[in-house]
Amino acid sequence: MEQKYVLGVDPGTGSLGLVLRDTEAETLMTQVKFASVDIIRSGVVESGQNKYTSFAAERRSYRNTRTRYMHKKWCKQETLKLLIDEKIIDGNIKHLLCPLSSDDLERWIRYDKAKGLKREY
Repeated sequence: MEQKYVLGVDPGTGSLGLVLRDTEAETLMTQVKFASVDIIRSGVVESGQNKYTSFAAERRSYRNTRTRYMHKKWCKQETLKLLIDEKIIDGNIKHLLCPLSSDDLERWIRYDKAKGLKREY
């Protein structure tokens, strides 16, 4: 049994070509029933003067910035907790290392912008 139609696929590095041919047509020009080329968006973005980076690298840089910000914030919070808990005893006098109380620190950590609360340093 002979095939009447042939599907040709041409995968390229940045495109995908398709053609559907009718093998029983008389001339080559009438054999082509369907032809298409789909351009595949490249995985890189131009980031400056002849510099290219991938979309994943761009997302990763934003994520790394957010992560560094969060770690810095957590470090400050843990340092303040430590300074609030520790007191220097000089004779009978306790010297506080941080003027905040534990309640003040919790309010500072869990502030709510929707309620109009602000972080005060």
